[in-house]
Amino acid sequence: MKFSEVVGQEKVKDNIKNMIMQHKVPHAVLLLGPSGVGALPLAISMAHAMVCPSPVKGEACGVCPSCNRSFKYLHPDVHFAFPTVGKDVTSDTLMATWRNLVLKRPYFTKDDWINEIAADNKQANINKEECFNIRRKLSLKCAEATVRIMIIWLPEYLGKEGNRLLKILEEPPPDTHFILVAEQSDQILQTIISRCQLIKVPLLTDEILEKSIMNIYPSVTSLQLNTVVQLAGGSFSEAISLMAQQEDLHAGILIDWMRKCYKGNGLEMGRWVDEISVWSKEKQKIFIRYSLHFFRGLLVLPVLGQEKSSIPREMLATAEKLRAILTDKQLELMTQLSDENFAHLERNANPKILFLDLSIKFHQIMQNNFNI
Repeated sequence: MKFSEVVGQEKVKDNIKNMIMQHKVPHAVLLLGPSGVGALPLAISMAHAMVCPSPVKGEACGVCPSCNRSFKYLHPDVHFAFPTVGKDVTSDTLMATWRNLVLKRPYFTKDDWINEIAADNKQANINKEECFNIRRKLSLKCAEATVRIMIIWLPEYLGKEGNRLLKILEEPPPDTHFILVAEQSDQILQTIISRCQLIKVPLLTDEILEKSIMNIYPSVTSLQLNTVVQLAGGSFSEAISLMAQQEDLHAGILIDWMRKCYKGNGLEMGRWVDEISVWSKEKQKIFIRYSLHFFRGLLVLPVLGQEKSSIPREMLATAEKLRAILTDKQLELMTQLSDENFAHLERNANPKILFLDLSIKFHQIMQNNFNI
């Protein structure tokens, strides 16, 4: 993988490429950024450039035999460690699965990975045996390149086992580099963080996401594009996931729900809930997030106007009608309830009970009954 394939993150890419060109890459780097913003692709691109014998301005050349092996994730001097499921299961056991997933979808999330390797809700971790394995691999000489690299994805999963790596992180063997890729620094041992040079990977801008989505989906409508960008929250992986389920983002579903809640017809609300309850959990979560996004847009619409409220032009007429009958207090309550129910849904609440309860409360709010 090359830096040119990483979405956005130009400042971070320039920083890393300058390190490579000046031969000043630290022995341990921590790439820290939210899920889906490109920290792992950056780490992989960095490793590929470092083992390339003829890099061009800090970028892997992409044509030499070394790059050919790197880009297939077969280079003998680029190693990976990542969370696994099961006692004493190491990354080597799952390397074929990892390789296929990275080749197919380099912006995958930790949930994607856990779903890939475990059919049930087992706990993932980077275990003791993996730590021993890391030390064994790095005790060997470089097989082909002048450096060897260990990429540890999600060191948050090391827990206390991370203590086993402190010495090698602080004083690695010659020509050895660690690249740690993390999302939550507060879940990593501070003794590990202190041994790394921190490089923060920020959220992607709306402009970058829009351009990237339009390149992949040239026929995307402005309504779909606006909705996906707002819901993605700066995450490219989230944007791609939302685009794959864009039929479930249609505002008509939400508007139909609001009409039924306003009328308060129990039979109609029950039928609507029956339809929603058979959706997958992920689709239900996307719908609640879309509702949250829409309610928040309605709240600021009178003050900021259509453009800054993130209400698409195609939805403006409907939004203005809803805004005329809903006060700030009502929208605040509906937003709060939606936020709470999103958390309940993530904790595996019964969707039928959840959506029916939410529909009834929305009806009470719309009828100016705030005693909920």
